[in-house]
Amino acid sequence: MKNSIKKIVVAALLVSTTAFASPLDGMRNNLEGNLVTTSNRVDLVELKNKADERNTDIDVAYENYLIAKKRVAIARAAFNPITTGHLLGISLGMTFLWAPIAVEAVTSIPMKIYNVSSNKHLAKAALYNTKDAKLAINNELARLYYDVLTHEVLLKSIDKEVEVLFYQQDLLEKNAPVARKATIDYNKGQIIALKMERIDIYNLLKEEQAALKTLLSLNPDVALDFAQNNVVLKKSFLDNLDEEKLQDFALINSAKFKTNIHLHHAAEANVKSVQWSILTFSGLNFSWKSRVRIAKIDEGVAELNKLSTARKVESEVLIQKEKLASALHLAESYADVSNSSMQLFEDNYNLYQEKQKPIDYSFETSIGAIRDFRNKVIAHYNAWSAMEDFSKSTSFNFSFKNENDNAQKQLEKQAFYDVSENDFKVVVDNRFESVSLSLKSNKLSLVEKVVYQFNDSSYGTLSSGYERSKFEATMNSAQGPVIGNLSGVAVIVFKNGHELTVNF
Repeated sequence: MKNSIKKIVVAALLVSTTAFASPLDGMRNNLEGNLVTTSNRVDLVELKNKADERNTDIDVAYENYLIAKKRVAIARAAFNPITTGHLLGISLGMTFLWAPIAVEAVTSIPMKIYNVSSNKHLAKAALYNTKDAKLAINNELARLYYDVLTHEVLLKSIDKEVEVLFYQQDLLEKNAPVARKATIDYNKGQIIALKMERIDIYNLLKEEQAALKTLLSLNPDVALDFAQNNVVLKKSFLDNLDEEKLQDFALINSAKFKTNIHLHHAAEANVKSVQWSILTFSGLNFSWKSRVRIAKIDEGVAELNKLSTARKVESEVLIQKEKLASALHLAESYADVSNSSMQLFEDNYNLYQEKQKPIDYSFETSIGAIRDFRNKVIAHYNAWSAMEDFSKSTSFNFSFKNENDNAQKQLEKQAFYDVSENDFKVVVDNRFESVSLSLKSNKLSLVEKVVYQFNDSSYGTLSSGYERSKFEATMNSAQGPVIGNLSGVAVIVFKNGHELTVNF
């Protein structure tokens, strides 16, 4: 009698201990909690600011990028996901080498065809080129940052799955070791596979963290704790987006395009410089004709490069918009699947606790819920990476503080969103002994200066940088015969560096 009472007490203690220690309790909160950050962690904005502060030498930054890229590529090549879910394999394949940085964004400005010492446009080209290169490297930094966040959560979810499998195995070995041998053996195999995969993901995570520090030129010993991001991106972000206006906005803010604008100006200036070099200190320059011809060819190439860059910027923003739309759709789909999978587990677990269903169903559905949660996390951060690519192509940092502010609403609030040639009109005022040209527009506050170029080259050019006078420039009769029908173009230079030409 005493022995039987003792057995009942021990059994009760075991049941209560088991129930208390069950990894199935509060699983939804446990998994979702991995996406919630804690204070004093470094977010992406801080990382980018740190990169801008430290990556002042773009050549060194690019070397760091190549080193980091190679290390991560090797780690990813050695990893073949087995158990953690098929989307991880797709994700690693998609970002295997990260998005390639355009070579022209990180190499030196082509100067061999220009007279560098006298060509002021090269300095501006170099300035925008450096800005474009930094944007490209910061974009890679963001993609790597989201990979780190993904793998941190995956490791925790693998630990949870192993915990569930161990818990199930322990119950089976205590209650039905012979009858359930096949399940026990299967669980052991799953645990081994998960542990092996965990090692691979952990090694990959360490390489990604090291790569981030390399990109930031930080000492490997510096601790960096990254902030998770549980803000869910919605497909509605892209609702009613005006693609034509989006392309215009991307172009007017593109550092890459501005680089090519000034390279074209540099080539034009070089033609004039060569044309004036017919005489040298030693006499007539017999190579003058060929040098002028080469300079004009270079100018033509520079102009074509400028036009092709404009087309690339316009097409790239649409490509990234479609990629983002696909990523947002995938993220919402996997979020729905994960929620349904978790609900199925919770329903089965509640029925088990009410003694209406055996616990086997809870174990089976819990493993499915954990794996679907992993796919949700991967899709979640893939969407954020796609958002970074879209933001870079648009040359605009979108805000997500108010989910009702979709891309269209945010862009409409920007000064350069809706700027076109139709917004500006050149006013020609014929006076008694002079002609005055000025700009008529309600967007003069965006303009830095205006250069008036006449179709008749004998008039030269006029320039004005005074907004108060509506960028008025005056040509006196002493400069040449003033005629009634002057024609040409006004090159409007905006404060953000973009240029627009208006005929008059």
